[in-house]
Amino acid sequence: MKIPPFELLDWLLENEKDARYDFGISNIPGLLFSELQELTGYEIPADFDLGKNDHFGEENLREALAGIYKWDSDNIVTATGGSEANFLAYLATIEAGDEVIVENPGYEPMYRVPAMLGGKIEKWERKFDDDFQLDLDELNEIISPSKKLIVLTNLHNPSGVLTSRKTMEAVAGIARDNRAHVLIDEMFLDASNFPCSSAAGIEGIIVTCSVTKLYGLGGFRTGWIIAEKETAKLCQQAKSMASAASPYISEVISKSVVLTAREKLLERFKNIANRNMAIVKNWMDERKDIMNYVSPAGGIMCFPRYSLEIDSVTLCRKLLDKTGVLISPGKYFGLDGHFRLTAVGPVNEVKAGLAALGEGLNEIKINL
Repeated sequence: MKIPPFELLDWLLENEKDARYDFGISNIPGLLFSELQELTGYEIPADFDLGKNDHFGEENLREALAGIYKWDSDNIVTATGGSEANFLAYLATIEAGDEVIVENPGYEPMYRVPAMLGGKIEKWERKFDDDFQLDLDELNEIISPSKKLIVLTNLHNPSGVLTSRKTMEAVAGIARDNRAHVLIDEMFLDASNFPCSSAAGIEGIIVTCSVTKLYGLGGFRTGWIIAEKETAKLCQQAKSMASAASPYISEVISKSVVLTAREKLLERFKNIANRNMAIVKNWMDERKDIMNYVSPAGGIMCFPRYSLEIDSVTLCRKLLDKTGVLISPGKYFGLDGHFRLTAVGPVNEVKAGLAALGEGLNEIKINL
């Protein structure tokens, strides 16, 4: 097996030390343990057994998630973060040689991992001129009985657009007609500012999520899969081979968070995200000579298209070197001529970083 590089992650890790303003990271600022205790009232008991784990996931966490998704706890498999959740879903649904339809542009592991496992990738284009919405007519053109899996994110990473449950139901219907599964990473779905609901429970759909991005609990590495029982069982078997059990103490505390503080933490996320993205939108609206964008439905990211005659990696490198601003090249999402911009920092840093980014773009435009 040839393991490909995770180019986006490599870009961010290699350059974050040189960045004065980080518009590449997609994690909300982490929650302090004191804040978590205040929100949940949870205290780690002195007799907590640090050697304990649960192969099937902490029972009360699965019950709490079952209440959110309105499905049985047997349909839920816990995982070590959203990345492992997606990995387990791939292991449960495809074999080497299977054909996989993956949205494009898209989050890199969503197409790298199935390709690494021997899947043959066909891209389903989300077009900028269609506001990055899914084109069901195109799906009908590329789907066939040889396609085993359709892979999506909602909210879409990198654009932040929302796909309705009605559209997901239509995607699932097309997949069922061709005996395929649908995997939907809903990592950012609860960040939507518009009415939305999870696709969990739609026949043939597998949903993944975690506490890492919206809850400010990235260090817990608590993720989960919601799937029909046969698929969930296969995911659990794959987990046996991969990690056997997720960090138990993280699952215990995550259970307390889900039960007592979920709405407050989602409100915390939205307050930061909406504040910062309003600043970003105003900034972009003043630079239509250089870029245009599809307005996200919520969250902390957008995916502007720029008009400069320069590839995205070179552009982002020049901007980092000139301004200290770190953004993510569109190439690493499968669509050059764009960059992903996230905004999770304090207001003064967001404003100062955008001012520096604007100056850098103007300088590059003049010198091209």
